[in-house]
Amino acid sequence: MDQGFEAYEYYCRGHELLESRDFRAASVALERAKRLEPNKGSIREALGRAYLAAEQYPQADSEFDRCLKRRGEAFALGLDEEPTYAYFPPVLYYQGRVREALKSTRFADSYRAYLSLRGKSKEDAIAADARKRVGG
Repeated sequence: MDQGFEAYEYYCRGHELLESRDFRAASVALERAKRLEPNKGSIREALGRAYLAAEQYPQADSEFDRCLKRRGEAFALGLDEEPTYAYFPPVLYYQGRVREALKSTRFADSYRAYLSLRGKSKEDAIAADARKRVGG
């Protein structure tokens, strides 16, 4: 089986498990995807969300950090999909959530960075939550 295809299958499975709220199983599937495709930002973003939901904050922070360090690269979700930056801004929000849980004094910086990109959107539930978390 093609390594990229296998990674995509694990990624899809991890997303299904994340949506069904089986966070630990999601993180296992997404870790397998990451081992096959370590530079895919979409895999690391989903893995970070699985770790966040499972309250594994240091691991989540590490995954979101890695996404941010590679911010110049667009995220490609599928095997043949064009990369897109649309999936990048939520990384900032989720990093804020992790850092808030870790009681970091600068957690609000991540929310503000997200809001600088998406804050004007009236239909963005994440932006609304970020505004509440920074007191605005």
